Amino acid sequence: MTAKDSFLPWILLGCIIAFLVFVRIRILATPLERDEGEYAYIGQLFLQGVPPYAEAFTMKLPGTSMMYALFMLLFGQTISVIHLGLLLVNVASTFLIFLLTKKWLDASSAIISSFSFVLLSLSPYLLGFAAHATHFVILFSLLGTLVLLQALETKKGSRIFFSGILFGCAFLMKHPGIFFFMFGLSLLGIHLMKEHFSKKNIVQFSIWLTGGFLVPLFSIFLLAYLGGTLKNLWFWAVQYALFYGTDISFSQGLMKLSRMLLLFRSVLPLFCIAIVIGIPLVFAGKILDLTKNILLLFGLYSFLALLPGLYFRDHYFILILPACCLFIGGGFHVVQHFLEHSYGWKYIPSLAVVMMMGANIYTNRDYYFTLSPDDIVRSYYGINYFVESLPISKYLAEHTSPEERIAVIGSEPQIFFYTQRRSVSGYIYMYGMMEPQPFARRMQEEFIADVEHARPNYLVFFGLTCSWGDDAASDLRIFVWNRNYTSTYYHPVGVIDFVNRHDIRYIWGHAAQQYIPVSSEHIIIYKRTGIENAHGR
Repeated sequence: MTAKDSFLPWILLGCIIAFLVFVRIRILATPLERDEGEYAYIGQLFLQGVPPYAEAFTMKLPGTSMMYALFMLLFGQTISVIHLGLLLVNVASTFLIFLLTKKWLDASSAIISSFSFVLLSLSPYLLGFAAHATHFVILFSLLGTLVLLQALETKKGSRIFFSGILFGCAFLMKHPGIFFFMFGLSLLGIHLMKEHFSKKNIVQFSIWLTGGFLVPLFSIFLLAYLGGTLKNLWFWAVQYALFYGTDISFSQGLMKLSRMLLLFRSVLPLFCIAIVIGIPLVFAGKILDLTKNILLLFGLYSFLALLPGLYFRDHYFILILPACCLFIGGGFHVVQHFLEHSYGWKYIPSLAVVMMMGANIYTNRDYYFTLSPDDIVRSYYGINYFVESLPISKYLAEHTSPEERIAVIGSEPQIFFYTQRRSVSGYIYMYGMMEPQPFARRMQEEFIADVEHARPNYLVFFGLTCSWGDDAASDLRIFVWNRNYTSTYYHPVGVIDFVNRHDIRYIWGHAAQQYIPVSSEHIIIYKRTGIENAHGR
Protein backbone atom coordinates (compact mmCIF):
# COMPACT_ATOMS: atom_id res chain seq x y z
CA MET A 1 0.00 0.00 0.00
CA THR A 2 1.41 3.42 -0.97
CA ALA A 3 1.47 6.44 1.36
CA LYS A 4 -1.23 7.98 -0.81
CA ASP A 5 -3.46 4.92 -0.37
CA SER A 6 -2.94 4.89 3.39
CA PHE A 7 -3.88 8.56 3.76
CA LEU A 8 -6.78 8.52 1.29
CA PRO A 9 -9.35 6.90 3.67
CA TRP A 10 -8.57 9.51 6.31
CA ILE A 11 -8.93 12.33 3.79
CA LEU A 12 -12.27 10.93 2.66
CA LEU A 13 -13.38 10.54 6.28
CA GLY A 14 -12.47 14.20 6.82
CA CYS A 15 -14.66 15.19 3.85
CA ILE A 16 -17.57 13.11 5.18
CA ILE A 17 -17.30 14.68 8.62
CA ALA A 18 -17.03 18.14 7.03
CA PHE A 19 -20.36 17.53 5.26
CA LEU A 20 -21.91 16.39 8.55
CA VAL A 21 -20.61 19.48 10.36
CA PHE A 22 -21.86 21.79 7.59
CA VAL A 23 -25.41 20.43 7.73
CA ARG A 24 -25.59 20.36 11.52
CA ILE A 25 -24.21 23.90 11.88
CA ARG A 26 -26.81 25.11 9.37
CA ILE A 27 -29.65 23.69 11.50
CA LEU A 28 -28.27 24.43 14.98
CA ALA A 29 -31.19 26.73 15.77
CA THR A 30 -33.90 24.13 15.07
CA PRO A 31 -36.59 24.60 17.79
CA LEU A 32 -36.68 21.90 20.42
CA GLU A 33 -39.32 19.19 20.47
CA ARG A 34 -40.73 17.63 23.65
CA ASP A 35 -38.02 15.08 24.40
CA GLU A 36 -35.31 17.67 23.85
CA GLY A 37 -37.25 20.13 26.01
CA GLU A 38 -37.43 17.54 28.79
CA TYR A 39 -33.69 16.79 28.69
CA ALA A 40 -32.85 20.50 28.51
CA TYR A 41 -35.12 21.46 31.42
CA ILE A 42 -33.87 18.64 33.64
CA GLY A 43 -30.33 19.57 32.61
CA GLN A 44 -31.04 23.12 33.81
CA LEU A 45 -32.25 21.74 37.12
CA PHE A 46 -29.05 19.69 37.49
CA LEU A 47 -26.98 22.83 36.97
CA GLN A 48 -29.01 24.48 39.75
CA GLY A 49 -28.22 21.61 42.12
CA VAL A 50 -31.60 19.87 41.90
CA PRO A 51 -31.25 16.05 42.18
CA PRO A 52 -32.85 13.74 39.59
CA TYR A 53 -36.60 13.07 39.94
CA ALA A 54 -37.04 15.88 42.48
CA GLU A 55 -38.80 18.53 40.38
CA ALA A 56 -39.31 16.81 37.03
CA PHE A 57 -40.86 13.36 36.72
CA THR A 58 -39.97 11.11 33.80
CA MET A 59 -39.59 7.39 33.22
CA LYS A 60 -36.33 8.05 31.39
CA LEU A 61 -33.02 7.54 33.14
CA PRO A 62 -31.12 10.83 33.61
CA GLY A 63 -28.06 10.14 31.46
CA THR A 64 -29.10 12.18 28.41
CA SER A 65 -30.17 15.10 30.63
CA MET A 66 -26.72 14.97 32.23
CA MET A 67 -25.11 15.16 28.81
CA TYR A 68 -27.29 18.19 28.02
CA ALA A 69 -26.23 19.73 31.33
CA LEU A 70 -22.57 19.18 30.42
CA PHE A 71 -22.96 20.95 27.08
CA MET A 72 -24.89 23.81 28.70
CA LEU A 73 -22.27 24.14 31.43
CA LEU A 74 -19.53 24.44 28.82
CA PHE A 75 -21.23 26.60 26.20
CA GLY A 76 -24.46 28.15 27.58
CA GLN A 77 -28.16 27.39 27.82
CA THR A 78 -29.44 27.85 24.28
CA ILE A 79 -31.03 25.75 21.53
CA SER A 80 -27.88 26.04 19.42
CA VAL A 81 -25.71 24.70 22.23
CA ILE A 82 -27.88 21.60 22.56
CA HIS A 83 -27.57 20.91 18.85
CA LEU A 84 -23.85 21.69 19.00
CA GLY A 85 -23.69 18.87 21.52
CA LEU A 86 -25.52 16.63 19.06
CA LEU A 87 -23.01 17.62 16.37
CA LEU A 88 -20.10 16.57 18.60
CA VAL A 89 -21.79 13.29 19.50
CA ASN A 90 -22.59 12.59 15.85
CA VAL A 91 -19.02 13.32 14.72
CA ALA A 92 -17.62 11.04 17.43
CA SER A 93 -20.02 8.22 16.48
CA THR A 94 -19.06 8.56 12.81
CA PHE A 95 -15.38 8.29 13.72
CA LEU A 96 -16.08 5.21 15.87
CA ILE A 97 -18.05 3.56 13.04
CA PHE A 98 -15.02 4.13 10.81
CA LEU A 99 -12.59 2.61 13.32
CA LEU A 100 -14.75 -0.45 14.03
CA THR A 101 -15.45 -1.18 10.35
CA LYS A 102 -11.78 -0.70 9.53
CA LYS A 103 -10.86 -3.12 12.32
CA TRP A 104 -13.37 -5.79 11.27
CA LEU A 105 -13.22 -5.31 7.47
CA ASP A 106 -10.99 -2.76 5.72
CA ALA A 107 -10.51 0.98 5.18
CA SER A 108 -12.63 1.18 1.99
CA SER A 109 -15.57 -0.50 3.72
CA ALA A 110 -15.06 1.81 6.68
CA ILE A 111 -15.56 4.85 4.44
CA ILE A 112 -18.79 3.36 3.05
CA SER A 113 -20.10 2.56 6.53
CA SER A 114 -19.20 6.03 7.82
CA PHE A 115 -20.83 7.90 4.95
CA SER A 116 -23.94 5.72 5.22
CA PHE A 117 -24.11 6.47 8.93
CA VAL A 118 -23.79 10.22 8.39
CA LEU A 119 -26.63 10.32 5.86
CA LEU A 120 -28.89 8.04 7.89
CA SER A 121 -28.24 9.71 11.25
CA LEU A 122 -28.99 13.08 9.64
CA SER A 123 -32.14 11.79 7.96
CA PRO A 124 -35.22 13.92 8.67
CA TYR A 125 -37.32 10.76 8.41
CA LEU A 126 -35.56 9.49 11.54
CA LEU A 127 -35.88 12.97 13.08
CA GLY A 128 -32.10 13.11 12.90
CA PHE A 129 -32.07 16.88 13.42
CA ALA A 130 -33.18 16.44 17.05
CA ALA A 131 -30.86 15.50 19.93
CA HIS A 132 -32.70 12.36 20.97
CA ALA A 133 -31.34 9.95 23.58
CA THR A 134 -30.74 7.31 20.91
CA HIS A 135 -27.78 9.31 19.55
CA PHE A 136 -26.17 9.20 22.98
CA VAL A 137 -26.85 5.48 23.40
CA ILE A 138 -25.02 4.86 20.13
CA LEU A 139 -22.01 6.95 21.15
CA PHE A 140 -21.37 5.12 24.42
CA SER A 141 -22.18 1.70 22.93
CA LEU A 142 -19.68 2.15 20.09
CA LEU A 143 -17.06 3.55 22.44
CA GLY A 144 -17.62 0.67 24.86
CA THR A 145 -17.22 -1.82 22.01
CA LEU A 146 -13.97 -0.28 20.78
CA VAL A 147 -12.47 -0.15 24.28
CA LEU A 148 -13.53 -3.77 24.87
CA LEU A 149 -11.80 -4.89 21.67
CA GLN A 150 -8.62 -3.11 22.77
CA ALA A 151 -8.94 -4.67 26.23
CA LEU A 152 -9.19 -8.13 24.69
CA GLU A 153 -5.95 -7.52 22.83
CA THR A 154 -4.12 -6.55 26.02
CA LYS A 155 -6.06 -8.88 28.37
CA LYS A 156 -6.19 -6.08 30.96
CA GLY A 157 -9.09 -6.32 33.42
CA SER A 158 -8.98 -2.56 34.09
CA ARG A 159 -9.78 -1.80 30.45
CA ILE A 160 -12.57 -4.35 30.46
CA PHE A 161 -13.92 -2.64 33.57
CA PHE A 162 -13.77 0.75 31.83
CA SER A 163 -15.58 -0.73 28.83
CA GLY A 164 -18.32 -1.86 31.21
CA ILE A 165 -18.62 1.70 32.53
CA LEU A 166 -19.17 2.95 28.97
CA PHE A 167 -21.86 0.33 28.35
CA GLY A 168 -23.41 1.41 31.67
CA CYS A 169 -23.46 4.99 30.42
CA ALA A 170 -25.28 3.80 27.27
CA PHE A 171 -27.95 2.25 29.52
CA LEU A 172 -28.12 5.47 31.52
CA MET A 173 -28.92 7.38 28.32
CA LYS A 174 -31.97 5.18 27.63
CA HIS A 175 -33.17 1.80 28.91
CA PRO A 176 -32.59 -0.12 25.62
CA GLY A 177 -28.88 0.57 26.04
CA ILE A 178 -28.77 -2.57 28.18
CA PHE A 179 -28.84 -4.67 25.01
CA PHE A 180 -25.49 -3.25 23.92
CA PHE A 181 -24.05 -4.33 27.27
CA MET A 182 -25.40 -7.81 26.49
CA PHE A 183 -23.60 -7.57 23.14
CA GLY A 184 -20.43 -6.68 25.04
CA LEU A 185 -20.78 -9.79 27.19
CA SER A 186 -21.31 -11.94 24.09
CA LEU A 187 -18.33 -10.32 22.34
CA LEU A 188 -16.20 -11.00 25.40
CA GLY A 189 -17.34 -14.64 25.46
CA ILE A 190 -16.68 -15.49 21.82
CA HIS A 191 -13.24 -13.87 21.89
CA LEU A 192 -12.15 -15.68 25.03
CA MET A 193 -13.52 -19.02 23.86
CA LYS A 194 -11.77 -18.61 20.50
CA GLU A 195 -8.50 -18.16 22.32
CA HIS A 196 -9.27 -21.18 24.55
CA PHE A 197 -9.39 -19.32 27.84
CA SER A 198 -10.54 -21.32 30.85
CA LYS A 199 -14.06 -20.96 32.21
CA LYS A 200 -12.53 -19.30 35.27
CA ASN A 201 -10.97 -16.57 33.12
CA ILE A 202 -14.20 -16.07 31.18
CA VAL A 203 -16.15 -15.66 34.44
CA GLN A 204 -13.49 -13.33 35.84
CA PHE A 205 -13.51 -11.01 32.82
CA SER A 206 -17.34 -11.09 32.70
CA ILE A 207 -17.40 -9.93 36.32
CA TRP A 208 -15.05 -7.07 35.42
CA LEU A 209 -17.35 -6.01 32.58
CA THR A 210 -20.52 -6.34 34.66
CA GLY A 211 -18.96 -4.47 37.57
CA GLY A 212 -18.11 -1.57 35.30
CA PHE A 213 -21.62 -1.59 33.85
CA LEU A 214 -23.14 -1.23 37.32
CA VAL A 215 -21.01 1.77 38.31
CA PRO A 216 -23.06 4.49 36.47
CA LEU A 217 -26.35 2.95 37.62
CA PHE A 218 -25.17 2.71 41.23
CA SER A 219 -24.00 6.33 41.04
CA ILE A 220 -27.47 7.51 40.00
CA PHE A 221 -29.15 5.55 42.78
CA LEU A 222 -26.66 7.01 45.26
CA LEU A 223 -27.29 10.52 43.95
CA ALA A 224 -31.05 10.01 44.27
CA TYR A 225 -30.63 8.58 47.77
CA LEU A 226 -28.55 11.54 48.92
CA GLY A 227 -31.04 13.92 47.31
CA GLY A 228 -34.04 12.21 48.92
CA THR A 229 -35.57 11.18 45.59
CA LEU A 230 -34.87 7.44 45.58
CA LYS A 231 -38.58 6.63 45.93
CA ASN A 232 -39.40 8.81 42.91
CA LEU A 233 -36.62 7.22 40.86
CA TRP A 234 -37.89 3.73 41.62
CA PHE A 235 -41.47 4.60 40.73
CA TRP A 236 -40.75 6.46 37.49
CA ALA A 237 -37.72 4.64 36.07
CA VAL A 238 -38.78 1.14 37.17
CA GLN A 239 -42.47 0.69 38.11
CA TYR A 240 -44.04 3.09 35.64
CA ALA A 241 -41.44 2.33 32.94
CA LEU A 242 -42.30 -1.38 33.18
CA PHE A 243 -46.00 -0.61 32.70
CA TYR A 244 -45.26 1.71 29.78
CA GLY A 245 -43.09 -0.97 28.20
CA THR A 246 -45.94 -3.50 28.22
CA ASP A 247 -48.83 -1.26 27.20
CA ILE A 248 -48.72 -2.14 23.47
CA SER A 249 -49.87 -5.60 22.35
CA PHE A 250 -47.75 -7.69 20.00
CA SER A 251 -50.21 -7.27 17.12
CA GLN A 252 -50.30 -3.49 17.62
CA GLY A 253 -46.51 -3.39 17.71
CA LEU A 254 -46.28 -5.45 14.54
CA MET A 255 -48.58 -3.01 12.77
CA LYS A 256 -46.47 -0.06 13.92
CA LEU A 257 -43.29 -1.77 12.72
CA SER A 258 -44.87 -2.57 9.36
CA ARG A 259 -45.92 1.05 8.85
CA MET A 260 -42.44 2.31 9.69
CA LEU A 261 -40.75 -0.18 7.36
CA LEU A 262 -43.09 0.80 4.54
CA LEU A 263 -42.24 4.45 5.18
CA PHE A 264 -38.51 3.78 5.10
CA ARG A 265 -38.87 1.73 1.93
CA SER A 266 -40.55 4.75 0.38
CA VAL A 267 -38.23 7.53 1.58
CA LEU A 268 -34.92 5.64 1.96
CA PRO A 269 -35.17 3.02 -0.80
CA LEU A 270 -31.50 2.79 -1.76
CA PHE A 271 -30.36 2.36 1.82
CA CYS A 272 -33.02 -0.27 2.47
CA ILE A 273 -31.86 -2.20 -0.61
CA ALA A 274 -28.20 -1.90 0.45
CA ILE A 275 -28.96 -3.18 3.95
CA VAL A 276 -31.14 -6.07 2.76
CA ILE A 277 -28.54 -7.14 0.20
CA GLY A 278 -25.62 -6.51 2.54
CA ILE A 279 -26.76 -8.96 5.24
CA PRO A 280 -26.71 -12.15 3.11
CA LEU A 281 -23.56 -10.98 1.29
CA VAL A 282 -21.71 -10.71 4.59
CA PHE A 283 -22.53 -14.29 5.51
CA ALA A 284 -21.98 -15.70 2.03
CA GLY A 285 -18.78 -13.81 1.27
CA LYS A 286 -15.16 -14.35 2.20
CA ILE A 287 -15.11 -12.74 5.63
CA LEU A 288 -13.53 -14.24 8.74
CA ASP A 289 -15.98 -16.37 10.72
CA LEU A 290 -15.23 -14.39 13.87
CA THR A 291 -16.13 -11.13 12.09
CA LYS A 292 -19.31 -12.67 10.74
CA ASN A 293 -20.32 -13.77 14.23
CA ILE A 294 -19.59 -10.32 15.66
CA LEU A 295 -21.63 -8.58 12.97
CA LEU A 296 -24.49 -11.03 13.49
CA LEU A 297 -24.48 -10.46 17.24
CA PHE A 298 -24.26 -6.69 16.88
CA GLY A 299 -27.18 -6.70 14.43
CA LEU A 300 -29.22 -8.98 16.69
CA TYR A 301 -28.74 -6.94 19.86
CA SER A 302 -29.30 -3.68 17.95
CA PHE A 303 -32.65 -5.04 16.76
CA LEU A 304 -33.53 -6.17 20.29
CA ALA A 305 -32.81 -2.62 21.50
CA LEU A 306 -35.52 -1.45 19.11
CA LEU A 307 -38.17 -3.77 20.57
CA PRO A 308 -38.94 -2.61 24.17
CA GLY A 309 -42.46 -1.24 24.32
CA LEU A 310 -43.09 -2.07 20.63
CA TYR A 311 -43.65 1.63 19.89
CA PHE A 312 -41.24 1.79 16.93
CA ARG A 313 -41.11 5.57 16.77
CA ASP A 314 -39.03 7.24 14.08
CA HIS A 315 -36.01 8.14 16.19
CA TYR A 316 -35.91 4.71 17.88
CA PHE A 317 -34.50 3.34 14.61
CA ILE A 318 -31.34 5.37 15.18
CA LEU A 319 -30.36 2.53 17.54
CA ILE A 320 -29.95 0.11 14.62
CA LEU A 321 -28.08 2.48 12.30
CA PRO A 322 -24.54 1.37 13.26
CA ALA A 323 -25.45 -2.28 12.60
CA CYS A 324 -27.15 -1.37 9.30
CA CYS A 325 -24.13 0.64 8.18
CA LEU A 326 -21.77 -2.18 9.12
CA PHE A 327 -23.80 -4.52 6.90
CA ILE A 328 -23.71 -1.97 4.08
CA GLY A 329 -19.93 -1.78 4.47
CA GLY A 330 -19.70 -5.56 4.72
CA GLY A 331 -21.75 -6.06 1.56
CA PHE A 332 -19.53 -3.57 -0.26
CA HIS A 333 -16.45 -5.42 0.99
CA VAL A 334 -17.67 -8.74 -0.38
CA VAL A 335 -18.74 -7.34 -3.78
CA GLN A 336 -15.54 -5.34 -4.21
CA HIS A 337 -13.39 -8.34 -3.33
CA PHE A 338 -15.28 -10.56 -5.78
CA LEU A 339 -15.28 -8.13 -8.72
CA GLU A 340 -11.67 -7.09 -8.23
CA HIS A 341 -10.34 -10.66 -8.06
CA SER A 342 -12.66 -12.12 -10.71
CA TYR A 343 -12.79 -9.32 -13.29
CA GLY A 344 -10.32 -6.68 -12.17
CA TRP A 345 -13.17 -4.17 -11.64
CA LYS A 346 -11.68 -2.34 -8.68
CA TYR A 347 -13.71 0.88 -8.77
CA ILE A 348 -17.16 -0.31 -9.92
CA PRO A 349 -18.53 -0.93 -6.38
CA SER A 350 -17.22 2.45 -5.20
CA LEU A 351 -18.86 4.19 -8.16
CA ALA A 352 -22.18 2.48 -7.41
CA VAL A 353 -22.02 3.57 -3.76
CA VAL A 354 -21.12 7.15 -4.70
CA MET A 355 -24.17 7.25 -6.98
CA MET A 356 -26.37 5.92 -4.17
CA MET A 357 -25.07 8.53 -1.72
CA GLY A 358 -25.40 11.27 -4.33
CA ALA A 359 -29.00 10.28 -5.04
CA ASN A 360 -29.81 10.55 -1.32
CA ILE A 361 -28.21 13.99 -1.05
CA TYR A 362 -30.04 15.20 -4.16
CA THR A 363 -33.40 13.88 -2.94
CA ASN A 364 -32.96 15.63 0.42
CA ARG A 365 -31.22 18.72 -0.96
CA ASP A 366 -33.79 21.13 0.50
CA TYR A 367 -33.27 19.69 3.97
CA TYR A 368 -29.49 19.67 3.69
CA PHE A 369 -29.02 23.08 2.10
CA THR A 370 -32.02 25.43 2.11
CA LEU A 371 -34.86 24.67 4.57
CA SER A 372 -34.83 26.98 7.58
CA PRO A 373 -34.75 25.43 11.07
CA ASP A 374 -38.38 26.49 11.67
CA ASP A 375 -39.49 24.99 8.35
CA ILE A 376 -37.73 21.72 9.16
CA VAL A 377 -39.71 21.37 12.38
CA ARG A 378 -42.99 22.29 10.69
CA SER A 379 -42.31 19.91 7.78
CA TYR A 380 -41.44 16.83 9.79
CA TYR A 381 -43.43 17.27 13.01
CA GLY A 382 -46.72 18.25 11.41
CA ILE A 383 -49.30 19.35 13.98
CA ASN A 384 -46.77 19.42 16.82
CA TYR A 385 -46.45 23.19 17.08
CA PHE A 386 -42.95 23.42 18.52
CA VAL A 387 -42.02 26.65 16.74
CA GLU A 388 -44.85 28.41 18.57
CA SER A 389 -43.30 27.53 21.93
CA LEU A 390 -40.73 30.28 21.35
CA PRO A 391 -43.02 33.36 21.32
CA ILE A 392 -45.07 31.87 24.18
CA SER A 393 -41.91 31.44 26.24
CA LYS A 394 -40.69 34.93 25.34
CA TYR A 395 -43.96 36.41 26.64
CA LEU A 396 -43.79 34.41 29.87
CA ALA A 397 -40.13 35.31 30.45
CA GLU A 398 -40.89 39.01 29.97
CA HIS A 399 -43.86 38.95 32.34
CA THR A 400 -42.41 36.90 35.20
CA SER A 401 -39.41 37.22 37.48
CA PRO A 402 -36.69 34.53 37.48
CA GLU A 403 -37.79 33.12 40.85
CA GLU A 404 -41.43 32.70 39.78
CA ARG A 405 -42.81 29.30 38.84
CA ILE A 406 -45.25 28.70 36.01
CA ALA A 407 -47.79 25.99 35.27
CA VAL A 408 -48.00 24.25 31.91
CA ILE A 409 -51.10 22.12 31.45
CA GLY A 410 -49.91 19.99 28.58
CA SER A 411 -46.84 17.99 27.63
CA GLU A 412 -44.51 20.81 26.62
CA PRO A 413 -41.42 20.82 28.88
CA GLN A 414 -39.48 22.95 26.40
CA ILE A 415 -41.42 25.95 27.78
CA PHE A 416 -39.58 25.66 31.10
CA PHE A 417 -36.21 25.52 29.37
CA TYR A 418 -36.91 28.52 27.15
CA THR A 419 -38.27 30.68 29.96
CA GLN A 420 -35.72 29.45 32.50
CA ARG A 421 -38.61 29.23 34.94
CA ARG A 422 -39.33 26.18 37.06
CA SER A 423 -42.55 24.22 36.91
CA VAL A 424 -44.99 24.33 39.83
CA SER A 425 -45.19 20.54 39.56
CA GLY A 426 -42.90 17.62 38.84
CA TYR A 427 -45.44 16.48 36.24
CA ILE A 428 -44.03 17.92 33.03
CA TYR A 429 -45.96 15.45 30.84
CA MET A 430 -49.68 14.79 30.73
CA TYR A 431 -49.47 11.59 28.69
CA GLY A 432 -49.31 9.28 31.70
CA MET A 433 -52.48 10.85 33.08
CA MET A 434 -54.35 9.93 29.90
CA GLU A 435 -53.24 6.29 29.76
CA PRO A 436 -55.55 3.54 31.03
CA GLN A 437 -53.13 2.67 33.81
CA PRO A 438 -53.54 2.38 37.61
CA PHE A 439 -51.49 5.50 38.40
CA ALA A 440 -53.40 7.92 36.12
CA ARG A 441 -55.90 9.27 38.66
CA ARG A 442 -53.22 9.72 41.31
CA MET A 443 -51.04 11.62 38.83
CA GLN A 444 -53.91 13.97 38.00
CA GLU A 445 -54.75 14.58 41.65
CA GLU A 446 -51.13 15.32 42.56
CA PHE A 447 -50.69 17.69 39.61
CA ILE A 448 -53.93 19.55 40.44
CA ALA A 449 -52.86 19.85 44.09
CA ASP A 450 -49.47 21.23 43.03
CA VAL A 451 -51.05 23.92 40.84
CA GLU A 452 -53.64 24.94 43.43
CA HIS A 453 -51.03 25.10 46.17
CA ALA A 454 -48.57 27.17 44.11
CA ARG A 455 -51.21 29.54 42.64
CA PRO A 456 -48.85 30.65 39.85
CA ASN A 457 -49.29 34.08 38.30
CA TYR A 458 -49.18 32.51 34.83
CA LEU A 459 -50.63 29.26 33.57
CA VAL A 460 -50.53 27.91 30.01
CA PHE A 461 -53.10 25.45 28.70
CA PHE A 462 -52.12 23.50 25.57
CA GLY A 463 -55.38 22.48 23.93
CA LEU A 464 -53.50 20.39 21.38
CA THR A 465 -54.32 16.74 20.73
CA CYS A 466 -50.64 15.90 20.36
CA SER A 467 -49.93 17.35 23.81
CA TRP A 468 -52.27 14.89 25.57
CA GLY A 469 -52.75 11.66 23.64
CA ASP A 470 -56.17 11.10 25.24
CA ASP A 471 -58.65 8.56 23.91
CA ALA A 472 -61.96 6.95 24.87
CA ALA A 473 -60.36 5.15 27.82
CA SER A 474 -58.78 8.28 29.33
CA ASP A 475 -59.79 9.81 32.64
CA LEU A 476 -60.83 13.35 31.65
CA ARG A 477 -61.13 14.82 35.12
CA ILE A 478 -58.21 17.17 34.60
CA PHE A 479 -59.98 18.89 31.69
CA VAL A 480 -63.06 19.57 33.81
CA TRP A 481 -60.87 20.89 36.62
CA ASN A 482 -58.88 23.12 34.23
CA ARG A 483 -62.03 24.68 32.80
CA ASN A 484 -63.47 25.43 36.25
CA TYR A 485 -60.21 26.52 37.84
CA THR A 486 -59.08 28.90 35.10
CA SER A 487 -62.54 30.48 34.72
CA THR A 488 -62.62 31.16 38.47
CA TYR A 489 -59.11 32.43 39.14
CA TYR A 490 -57.58 33.41 35.78
CA HIS A 491 -58.22 35.39 32.62
CA PRO A 492 -56.65 34.94 29.15
CA VAL A 493 -53.81 37.26 28.18
CA GLY A 494 -52.73 35.35 25.10
CA VAL A 495 -54.30 32.96 22.58
CA ILE A 496 -52.59 31.06 19.78
CA ASP A 497 -55.23 29.69 17.45
CA PHE A 498 -54.15 27.08 14.88
CA VAL A 499 -56.84 27.62 12.25
CA ASN A 500 -54.65 25.77 9.72
CA ARG A 501 -50.95 25.43 8.92
CA HIS A 502 -50.99 28.72 7.04
CA ASP A 503 -53.23 30.64 9.42
CA ILE A 504 -51.87 30.71 12.97
CA ARG A 505 -53.36 33.60 14.92
CA TYR A 506 -51.71 35.30 17.89
CA ILE A 507 -53.99 37.38 20.09
CA TRP A 508 -52.49 39.23 23.06
CA GLY A 509 -53.62 41.41 25.94
CA HIS A 510 -57.19 42.51 26.45
CA ALA A 511 -58.24 41.20 23.02
CA ALA A 512 -57.46 37.68 24.20
CA GLN A 513 -60.26 37.88 26.78
CA GLN A 514 -62.83 38.52 24.06
CA TYR A 515 -61.45 36.09 21.50
CA ILE A 516 -63.14 32.73 20.91
CA PRO A 517 -60.79 30.20 19.26
CA VAL A 518 -61.88 29.02 15.84
CA SER A 519 -59.97 25.75 16.06
CA SER A 520 -60.08 23.07 18.74
CA GLU A 521 -56.27 23.15 18.46
CA HIS A 522 -55.23 26.21 20.43
CA ILE A 523 -53.07 27.43 23.30
CA ILE A 524 -54.23 29.84 25.98
CA ILE A 525 -51.95 31.80 28.29
CA TYR A 526 -53.70 32.74 31.52
CA LYS A 527 -52.85 35.34 34.14
CA ARG A 528 -54.17 35.10 37.68
CA THR A 529 -56.97 37.61 38.15
CA GLY A 530 -56.29 40.48 40.53
CA ILE A 531 -52.61 39.55 40.95
CA GLU A 532 -49.80 41.76 39.70
CA ASN A 533 -46.64 39.96 38.74
CA ALA A 534 -43.16 40.95 39.80
CA HIS A 535 -42.85 43.30 36.82
CA GLY A 536 -46.08 45.08 37.65
CA ARG A 537 -47.75 44.16 34.34
